[in-house]
Amino acid sequence: MQNGGKRWDVFVSYTHADRAWAEWVAWVLQESGRTVLFDKWHIVPGMRWVAHMAEGIRTAERTVAVYSEAYLESEHGATETEGAYLRDARGADRRLIPVRIEDCPRRGIFDGIVGIDLFDRVTEADARRALLDGVRAAEQGTAPPPRRPGWPGRDAPDVRPAFPPRGPAERLTEAAFLDRVRSGEYPDGYADALGALFGELRELGLTFEWGTAGASVRLRFAGRSQPVSVGWIFTRTPGWYGLRDLTLGFDPATAASFARARPALEAYRTAVSGVEGAVRVPKLEAYRFAPAVVVAERSAIVGAARSLCAAVGTRGPATPVSPAGPVSGSAVFEDAIGSAPVDRQQELHRLLAWARDLEREGLAELSTSTGRDRWVLRIHVPGRGRGLVVLWNERGPSLSPYRSVFADLAPGALARLDERRPGEVRQGSPLTNPVDDGTLDLLRTAYREASGSSA
Repeated sequence: MQNGGKRWDVFVSYTHADRAWAEWVAWVLQESGRTVLFDKWHIVPGMRWVAHMAEGIRTAERTVAVYSEAYLESEHGATETEGAYLRDARGADRRLIPVRIEDCPRRGIFDGIVGIDLFDRVTEADARRALLDGVRAAEQGTAPPPRRPGWPGRDAPDVRPAFPPRGPAERLTEAAFLDRVRSGEYPDGYADALGALFGELRELGLTFEWGTAGASVRLRFAGRSQPVSVGWIFTRTPGWYGLRDLTLGFDPATAASFARARPALEAYRTAVSGVEGAVRVPKLEAYRFAPAVVVAERSAIVGAARSLCAAVGTRGPATPVSPAGPVSGSAVFEDAIGSAPVDRQQELHRLLAWARDLEREGLAELSTSTGRDRWVLRIHVPGRGRGLVVLWNERGPSLSPYRSVFADLAPGALARLDERRPGEVRQGSPLTNPVDDGTLDLLRTAYREASGSSA
């Protein structure tokens, strides 16, 4: 139960009805580098639940309460959060953070406490950003504005999104991002310089995680399961943390959670700062490059990135080296998406996100196998050692079902899939693209049937 003799960063309090939300919150916070106490992970057979939870609550820096109507009625929830409240009744140290997953009133000790709302977020990426930004603000005691205010001396363009939102925003691709740059008011040659820069960074071993506004530039470090963001690219419309244009560097919170990488990251920051035209970014150990600087100093920018890759032993290009056998998880598969044509990467990200949702719901176990210019994400039914489908990246996406496994583990779902896609559910042959959301929903139902869960 002890966390190496240190305090836990976060204790996640919840009621059983909200377990799926709680596990997602705990996973996102742990993925961000924080130490997280979550009972389903840290209390195992033989332990005394009450004693160990009391110890965890007492040693946690902050308590995140997954807040809903069910939580309000939970006796355990009240007990768990009362300790955090009594340690900081005035909220000066921000010990208790309510995270609302339902639009319900704050009552009792939560009345008047500023929290984080996830119930009105339309995408997982948006909810993740809101959660991490809120917790970071509680840790730092300040919440910088997400974007620079418009200049009062002129009418600022209205760039607010339509309300209510019409649905999840689509994830960008590199090609779509460069098209935005070409259609904007940027210096001559900026789009071409960015395209060349992206290719050079991939050759060094860096990968790009595209979102709805831009991308994070990431590098895998030995000893860490998740890649580290070492740069960001947006248009002039600000993205994460108010960033715009090209920014290279790192988040101090990441470096604090990964001490072994600190020397390499510090040297990288120094190299980046030495590029002519680099502008320091507040709150981050990073520097911004205006479009004209990227055009003029692209070689120097690549040189700064090369020094980091050399320090951590990256062996680019970005496509991973084939391991001797399957690797647990989906990180290797995700890294390989950058090897696919840019117009196929968005679909690969969409199908990977679907598979990871199955994993989060406990409906699948993911592993990755690699071959020559081929990456296979195996989506196994837990405890069965075989899966209903596999996801392929052979410079593009395909989803292949295995009819014999469907017939054995999910015959009900198989009948519905045969109705929807006649003749396509065969033994290892890929489904005809596109694989629409309705088909993915039916496949999720099949995994529920195979694992014995209710539909």
